[in-house]
Amino acid sequence: MGDQVLGLEVVLSDGSVIRTRPAARSTTGIDLKRLFIGTEGILGIVTSATLRVFPVPEREEIHAFRVPDFPGGLAALSRIYDDGLAPSAMDFEETFGAPGLPWRADSGPPELYLAFTGSRDVVKASWRVARRRLRNVHATPLPEREAREYWKTRHDIIYMHDEISPGVTGADVALRDTIFDYVHVSLPRSKILAYRRGALAALRRHGVRPVGFGLWTQPELVSLEMVRSVAGDRGSAKAAVAAAIDEVIRRAHALGGTMEYVHGVGVKLGHLIEEELGTGQQLARRIKEALDPADLLNPGKLGL
Repeated sequence: MGDQVLGLEVVLSDGSVIRTRPAARSTTGIDLKRLFIGTEGILGIVTSATLRVFPVPEREEIHAFRVPDFPGGLAALSRIYDDGLAPSAMDFEETFGAPGLPWRADSGPPELYLAFTGSRDVVKASWRVARRRLRNVHATPLPEREAREYWKTRHDIIYMHDEISPGVTGADVALRDTIFDYVHVSLPRSKILAYRRGALAALRRHGVRPVGFGLWTQPELVSLEMVRSVAGDRGSAKAAVAAAIDEVIRRAHALGGTMEYVHGVGVKLGHLIEEELGTGQQLARRIKEALDPADLLNPGKLGL
């Protein structure tokens, strides 16, 4: 979403207001809007945003495929993106059987959901190129209903977090016997297969089971979902999952990656941010102190 921000209005902790110009491009020194995008409210309160929006496309076409193996799918997707194509949706994931989840979690070969939008001619040409790349790795088209069902239900997990009673969500009830968690790391494409091997091994060492390992949006963006049964000791299960998450994030760091590309760091991952930023965290701390000397704005987030 930050990539769609053209301009911001931000209130600092002393009450002063900063407004950045909603220009598509600027080279006038520090990009002040980027100072606030992704910093989770620790430097100022965003009170207005000007966003880049897109027209409703003439054509929107999504298809699903089964791919024999993960390396082949990664290779095909890399070529699709290197061809200059811009999928409007991409979800490529291999799944692992996991009990205790309120959704289907079967083991199986990777599946790819891929979409292109735009004018009819652009969508048609994009699919012609993409299908050629997918045929080269022996990807098999799935029935059209599977792609339609994926698109129809892709946001259903959000509604699990609706309250069903004061302070209790549907997810709290559905996952009462299971700890479910995930990491979203960004890596160089050349490191993804090594990361996959190491991350899945790390989960096993901590007694945590993978649910899915995949790529979302573009080939460099990796998702890894995991579960562990509570088995009568929720505290131990949560600790095991937390330790597994720390290890797989540190593995991403070791391979030149970053620990989040979508949800942010918040408080949960704040203890790892200095390992990622190094001496840059000292600079971040100085900026925080300069803009919020009384530490009024979201103290504790981003390790600050």
